Amino acid sequence: MRPPLEERQTFVEIPDNPVPPGGRVLWYTGHGGVRLRAGLWQAPAEGVKGTVFLMPGKSEYIEKYFEVVEELQARGFGVVVVDWRGQGLSHRDIDHPLKAHIARFETFLDDFEALYREVAKDFPAPHLVLAHSMGGNIALRLASERNLPIKALALSAPMTGIRLGRAQSSLLSGLGAILHKIGKAEEYVQGGEHYDPLTSTFEQSKVTQDERRFQRAQNILNAHPPIAQGSATYGWIIEAIRSTRKLFKKRFAQRIQIPVLLCLARADKLVDVATTEALAARLPHCQLEEFPGAEHELLMERDEVRDRFWTAFDGFVEKIGHSAI
Repeated sequence: MRPPLEERQTFVEIPDNPVPPGGRVLWYTGHGGVRLRAGLWQAPAEGVKGTVFLMPGKSEYIEKYFEVVEELQARGFGVVVVDWRGQGLSHRDIDHPLKAHIARFETFLDDFEALYREVAKDFPAPHLVLAHSMGGNIALRLASERNLPIKALALSAPMTGIRLGRAQSSLLSGLGAILHKIGKAEEYVQGGEHYDPLTSTFEQSKVTQDERRFQRAQNILNAHPPIAQGSATYGWIIEAIRSTRKLFKKRFAQRIQIPVLLCLARADKLVDVATTEALAARLPHCQLEEFPGAEHELLMERDEVRDRFWTAFDGFVEKIGHSAI
C-alpha cells in the first residue's frame, strides 16, 4: 500500500495538469503549530527577475495554479504557492473536511508570515506577490499591516467587498459575536450544505467562461477529493466581511507605499467591483486594469482574457523596473 499523499511529499498530478519542472512540496508550521503546505519552484539559472509569492483564493489549491507557475517560470521568476489553512492539503481547523472556516482572518496573515520567514532567504529578490480574490485581501492587509519586504502586488479580482446586500452584510456582521456564543459559527451558511465541489458542473460556474480550465480543476479534485473545499461557514463569511471593511479604515491604503496592479473583472459575480474601484482610488501607487466581460477567476478565464492579464502584468513589472522593486 502506498503511503498517504501527505507523507509522500508530492503533488496531485493528472495527465492534463503535470507538475511544472523543479517543483517540490514544503510542509511548514503555521500559527498555532499546525501543518501547512506550500509549493516551491526555484528561479531559472539565467535571466532571473526575482520571486513571486502566489496567493490563491478561497477553495483553491496549489495544483490549480500549475499553468500560472509555468508562465511565471518562463518570465524568469521563482515561485512559491500557498495552500491556505482549510484548503488544499493544509490543516483544517474544524473536523468537517469540506467546510470553509476560519476563526480570525488575521491567522492567514500569521501563516503567510511563517512561510515567508522560512523560505525568503532561499529565493532571489525582489519578492512580488500575485494574489487572487481572498488571497488579494490577505496581500493588501500584509502590505498595510505587516513589515515584510514585499516590493509590489499584482492582484486578480481581489476580495475588496463581497456581493451581498448591504442589509445582509450588516446583519451577518452584527450577528458574529452571537453566533460564536451559541455555537453556530461553524455551521454552513444557509444552503451551503447542498454544495458538493466534486460534482459541480461548468453550467453552474460563476467564476470562469473557460470550460477546459474549469474541467481541469474538477479533474484534479476528483483525482484526490481531500484537496477540495466546499461552502463557507457563518464564521468564515463574518470574518471575510470584517476583513474587507478593514481595507477602508483610515490610513489603511496610505500605508501601502509599494506599486499595486489591480485587475478588475467586470462580470464578477462574487466580488463587489464598486469597492474595488473605490480602493484603487485610495491606493497611492495603484494601476487599475479593467477586464470587460471577464468573470471572477481572471487567471482561469478564456485565453483572450488571460493574454490581456499577462500583458498588463508584464507591463507592470517593466514599468516599475528591476531596480525600483
